[in-house]
Amino acid sequence: MRAVDCLGLPASISSYMDFGGVSAIVSRRWDRDVVEEPAGSNRPLKVHRIHQEDLCQAMGVMSADKYQSDGGPGAVSIVKFMRDNGFAESSVDLFYSALMVNYLLCGTDAHAKNYAVLERGDRRPMLAPLYDIASMYPYDGYIHGARKLKMAMKIGDEYHWCFAELRAWRKFARLCGDSGDEGRIVDGLRDYAQRLPQAFAEVASEEVLKALLFYGSDDPVAIERIQVIRAIQAGLEAKCEEVRSWFDVE
Repeated sequence: MRAVDCLGLPASISSYMDFGGVSAIVSRRWDRDVVEEPAGSNRPLKVHRIHQEDLCQAMGVMSADKYQSDGGPGAVSIVKFMRDNGFAESSVDLFYSALMVNYLLCGTDAHAKNYAVLERGDRRPMLAPLYDIASMYPYDGYIHGARKLKMAMKIGDEYHWCFAELRAWRKFARLCGDSGDEGRIVDGLRDYAQRLPQAFAEVASEEVLKALLFYGSDDPVAIERIQVIRAIQAGLEAKCEEVRSWFDVE
């Protein structure tokens, strides 16, 4: 998530923590507004809840149907839902960015429950900061079966991650219906394929150092964490190189 934040995208503030040998990813709540009292005041902070729904809830789809292949929301229907319900185009742009970043990171589990809507009473609804972006690069599903990996939402007509190439992204943009969508998506793919590897590399270096300092270089937890980080980094660099090559031949 920190690498996503480095791209300038709204993302949850998350950290990997260890609680007596139990590992967890801890995120700061983004569905609360905190009103600070004047300096010197003894009154407690005021915390206001912001109404939040994941996209399955917002679109009236049962959680069991969160994957598009099971009848859940697809990327095109989500874009149309946002435009039909008064979301600013900045939320549409954020959703497009999330699709592209998940694609580059092999985040194949980006279903509708992994996106949320924030609804403040006096404002337009908006897409919540991005959360729960998880890469398949370190796992057997990618290592031994990348060509079989399917995405939670299809791009154009393509569910298979390996085969969602530029033509699929162009078709997806056309299906979304706005004349400017194709340019936004093509430019986004080119941009993120260029910038995401460096953003991830910077965060990865910090996380490797933290693991070594906290656990020690011989600790199995540190070794495993570093292996996961390196696997994501290698997979990401390879995918981004592939995507950059699409534009070398245009």
